[in-house]
Amino acid sequence: MGLEIKIIKAGDTNLFQSSIFRETFVNTCRVNLDIYNTDGSQGAARGAGMGIGYYSSPAEAYKGLKLIERLKPDSRISENIIQYINNGRKNYKRCSKITLREI
Repeated sequence: MGLEIKIIKAGDTNLFQSSIFRETFVNTCRVNLDIYNTDGSQGAARGAGMGIGYYSSPAEAYKGLKLIERLKPDSRISENIIQYINNGRKNYKRCSKITLREI
């Protein structure tokens, strides 16, 4: 689609409460991640408010949110993850050609 995502903003809830998930997400997606003091229900309400014109701008809708943590990808870790994924794809292709008779 030609989109370059530079930053993801998420609430401090669900999977994003896990530091392991956050680091894996950032390094796999190779994108910055900002964690805010909010959750999905508040995000849905703010989005709905923007959709119906309750808020005059996204800045107004997000007013009052506090940044808790900002994570940036580590290029060394990202490269290792991408290499691991690519190796997995090669192994899957090789294994998918094996028939039951060969096992």
